Amino acid sequence: MGSNLGRRAVVVSSEVDTLRFQLNDDQQLPITLVSSSETVQILNAAGTEVIAATSTGLTLSGSTATYSRSWDTTNFPISSVVWRDDKSGLPQEFVFQAVWTLYDSTPTAYVRRQWFVISRRRFRTGLTEAEVLEIYPSISAQQTTGDLDDHIKHVWGEFERKLWTQHQLYPGNIFWPESFYDALHKIVAHRWYFDNAFDSDQDSEDWTKQENLEQRGWADFKDASEKPIIDWDLDGIMDDDERPGKDNLSRETRR
Repeated sequence: MGSNLGRRAVVVSSEVDTLRFQLNDDQQLPITLVSSSETVQILNAAGTEVIAATSTGLTLSGSTATYSRSWDTTNFPISSVVWRDDKSGLPQEFVFQAVWTLYDSTPTAYVRRQWFVISRRRFRTGLTEAEVLEIYPSISAQQTTGDLDDHIKHVWGEFERKLWTQHQLYPGNIFWPESFYDALHKIVAHRWYFDNAFDSDQDSEDWTKQENLEQRGWADFKDASEKPIIDWDLDGIMDDDERPGKDNLSRETRR
């Protein structure tokens, strides 16, 4: 599964994965792409060319360009973590750049840069619609199949963006994404009730229920996100200093 439009770009190491880029004009309206001499070039964090401009693996659909390849560790090492020299105490990732050269029907050439990271794993949820319905059986009689799947996808994407901003690291390197499941099912149920199950009466039982679920869900998210267990050295193994109870967000222990 490739990176999603509208989200920060991520590809998974040692897998065939896809970068997606949507070309918009200055008013953020999509520009229809036309096949011409379109290419994509890949640069590393230092700006050095890793892959020369190529059309191999590049496809167009509407206003979206996609580039698929195997992201081998020789050319594309997993984005390493370094510590800032400022006083923030925060890490930062080394990122790669995709330099897209794309054309419209004029043909006008557009050169755009997209930054992306290489991750050992993607930040995924295993929560299903059936599991949410098991927790909230009152929803099952009223919902249309797929409604909750859409909410799960959107809320999990929101979690991903918040965690990436909070910790300055792609959350695929967090052990136990299941830590966010309690927050996830509560906020999914809140969103469903808000969309479907009550009228405009703010004194109604459903209104109170969805407000309660929202508050509890974000409280659970805050608890889980404050000190996640992170695979800092990106080796896929929970080392002793990455285990629960360790100060694994400490700048001093990671420099």
